[in-house]
Amino acid sequence: MKCELKKVDQTVRHLSVTIDPEAYQKGYQETFQRYSKKVQIDGFRKGKAPASTIQRLYGEQIQAAFVDENLSEYYRLALVETNALPVTQGSCLDVEFPETGEVVFIFEFESLPEDFSYEYKDLEVEFKPEEYKDEMLEKAIQKILYENAEEIPFDEQQTIEIGDKIKLMSLATDVELPEFELSELTLAGHVGPKANINAVIGLRLNDKFQHDDVEYQIIDAFRRNIPPLTDETAKILGHDTVDAMRQTLKENLQKEIDTRNELDLKYAIAFAFGLRNIENVTIPREYLLDIGKRLIKQHLGGQIDEKIINGFEEGFILSIAEKQKPSIIWDVAFEQIAKDHDITVTEEEIDAELERYATNFGVTAEELKTKHASYLGLLKDEIISAKTVEFLKPFCKISAPFQIVSEIEDTETTPKSKKRKKKTTTDETIDIEPKPTDNTNETETENTKKPKQTQKKKTKPATEDKE
Repeated sequence: MKCELKKVDQTVRHLSVTIDPEAYQKGYQETFQRYSKKVQIDGFRKGKAPASTIQRLYGEQIQAAFVDENLSEYYRLALVETNALPVTQGSCLDVEFPETGEVVFIFEFESLPEDFSYEYKDLEVEFKPEEYKDEMLEKAIQKILYENAEEIPFDEQQTIEIGDKIKLMSLATDVELPEFELSELTLAGHVGPKANINAVIGLRLNDKFQHDDVEYQIIDAFRRNIPPLTDETAKILGHDTVDAMRQTLKENLQKEIDTRNELDLKYAIAFAFGLRNIENVTIPREYLLDIGKRLIKQHLGGQIDEKIINGFEEGFILSIAEKQKPSIIWDVAFEQIAKDHDITVTEEEIDAELERYATNFGVTAEELKTKHASYLGLLKDEIISAKTVEFLKPFCKISAPFQIVSEIEDTETTPKSKKRKKKTTTDETIDIEPKPTDNTNETETENTKKPKQTQKKKTKPATEDKE
């Protein structure tokens, strides 16, 4: 088998696979033998007709059957042979049968771009370090108390509120849905886009509500009983007193803020690079759709039926992915930047990161190496990405996000205050609001599955008459 990979443009690839005559004839004869046992020809018992007669009457069908039976395997082997990494489902453009007795498959698929031009100097990076505030400590304490609160089962008189943990059953299928804390997003993720949360609030155990012609019943519900912040509670949580608990949490918060600032600056530089090169890099549409669906799934809680995700309009899914396009471009580009500027990773650097991760996960570095071997490649990419960001830092102009401050003159009805300042920021919040469509068909996500056949195959008698 001979393989040749051609770059058509920044993302489109053509992969030709040539099967030598001997391998083709062997595979064809196997298909021929299976096919000949099934055909019924007038004047002959089933499966007993001469090979020449079967070939004359059904040669083209047998040839097509051979292609169908072997298409997926040849494609898979060719991807391995050429180290190709498709990000879309491949399609078979053509199958040729030249006079030499070979058979040639021509596949098409899209990959992430390679060897493209990029700009990295004078990057405008928006970044403002996070600073510790007392309200952070209060929120951290409330979160800990919430997470350690006892879950009290509902009685028959209690009514559902936002934040309660509930469990639903679909009465259409008698299937119990996973437990979830009630909010607009989680309800939409478990029941369907545009689910009405007001139809659930105020219900009691065993009450029912309807969404998209499907009736659901509340079969279980819990509410957290948050404990008071006392020295006794602090001791249960591993601290001597409330003051000691506050001090420990404050120190941990400062460490977390420092770590976040370091990571956020890296992300800001990577995002600025992607934004600068957004016109230079082409990202396949199907890949963006897949990214958009994953982002929506994350926002809706993760455990979401694929049919619900596929029910969103393509335009909405793409709009979510487009907002992350600069980050996607960075994921595509950092290896090329590293290659162009001789940025490498040493074994010592990998071992040091392994030790750090092993400590965080409570395992040994050797366990990570042996049980999670595939993780080493991701770890190497992570180190290269971080070192590439460090390479870009000297070329960056870092400033705080732009803010608009407008002064509004007060009227005479407020004499004590001459001026008020109204501050607005340009920072956007990405709202993922379900936008359903009638199309809920599942789409192919595995890019090495049997490729589609998009053109009619050229057929030619594949074997000599066989008596």
